[in-house]
Amino acid sequence: MLGVIAQFETEIRAERQQEGIKFGPKRKLTAKQVTELKKRREQGELIRALMKDYRLSKSSVFAAWDV
Repeated sequence: MLGVIAQFETEIRAERQQEGIKFGPKRKLTAKQVTELKKRREQGELIRALMKDYRLSKSSVFAAWDV
């Protein structure tokens, strides 16, 4: 019985992994937040401040800014 449950869990995990591969990670910012981030950066806001406010890494701030 435990073997059946373990196999079921393995199949569910594999499905979730495939969904993650197909669709990628969830977005960290909404479209509104991206617009706000771009506006603040254009006004001269420091990357460090944006990182702190949006709880993002430096690369994520640049990626959102380039979108």
